Amino acid sequence: MKKFILVLIVFTLFASFASADLLTRGELRTRMALFYDIGVDEPTQSFIDSRFQMTFEKAFSDYLTAVWKVQVGDLVWGEEGAMLGAGDVNIKTQNLYMGFLCPLTGFDAKIGIQGWRDPRSLVLDDVTAPFAGIMLKRNLGPDYWLELGTAKLYEGDFAADDDIDLIFVGVGQDMFGLHSIIRRWNAGNNIDAWLMPYFNYSIDNLDLNLLVAYNHASYSEYVDGEDYTNGGFAVSLKGAYDFETFLVGLDFLMASGDDGSDATSTTRFNTLYSFYENGLEIMGRGIHSGVYHGADPGNEGDGIMSVVLNGAYPVNDELTLKLAFGYLNAMEGDNTDMGIEINLGMNYKLYKNLHFDLVGGMFMPGEYFGEDLDNTMALVSRFMYKF
Repeated sequence: MKKFILVLIVFTLFASFASADLLTRGELRTRMALFYDIGVDEPTQSFIDSRFQMTFEKAFSDYLTAVWKVQVGDLVWGEEGAMLGAGDVNIKTQNLYMGFLCPLTGFDAKIGIQGWRDPRSLVLDDVTAPFAGIMLKRNLGPDYWLELGTAKLYEGDFAADDDIDLIFVGVGQDMFGLHSIIRRWNAGNNIDAWLMPYFNYSIDNLDLNLLVAYNHASYSEYVDGEDYTNGGFAVSLKGAYDFETFLVGLDFLMASGDDGSDATSTTRFNTLYSFYENGLEIMGRGIHSGVYHGADPGNEGDGIMSVVLNGAYPVNDELTLKLAFGYLNAMEGDNTDMGIEINLGMNYKLYKNLHFDLVGGMFMPGEYFGEDLDNTMALVSRFMYKF
């Protein structure tokens, strides 16, 4: 209760010097999940959780802004913070940064705790993995932009160079460009790098989004005193065609794996904090991540190939019916068949920005997870209000 009162006080102080320049936005959601784990005769699991997010943005001048984003939850009903008589809640800061437009260089700077994501959250996601750092962005003419940045992931011993840092470099436009990330650690003896060119194309009712990623690693004396190297790749293609009466979409993902034959030279695709969404509920990240059984693009070194087809049919202004079908396969392993998933769902607009989602999913696991396994079921729902 004391923590909650403290946050209310901070809210009040923040608003006390605010005027019409104070912008607020946020969302409030409650989700339900009823599902089974992958296996044989698995027991039914169910839970409900709630989350609240709020962002405050204050413009002090044309050159300076302050942004604070806080989150409460997810609070699982009946557990700590959401039990009978419980008053303690897990309030945490998601973003806390200064926005500064440098009049000399024209760079827009973000300084503080913030987020960054690649076009598909393939390697790094902004919502689930905020960091402390400095990001700079500048327009190069009417179409192109340049982005530079650095992030501090870990602060080590003051007397030793054992920090873990990220370096960002990007250039591009709406149609095509290049994002790159470098992770430096162990006094610079260990380097991870991701190069991610992207291409977006739209014509009439067709949209195509392509992201290619190459992951390189070089570690000094990392495996039994020998140097370690890695080179992995990933390809993500997302397409959508609007037939005006209904929408059809495609999500294709392929990421390399490693067969384990050489411990000092691998071909796996690694990520920093992926939150890849392929359109499936069980083997993807849908409206309720609590039922997620899928694999990140690296798939623990086995790699992955997934093909997901989805469709949306707007019945009227309030109701939209949705369907998804996906096939997943590992790139390495004795049994690479991961399985097939089918989803059927709906989205209903209850009132202005208040939406209700309902999805039922069935996943038929392949031999990658074991033999003679039961089909996995999930029924999830979500009330979401954005403001």
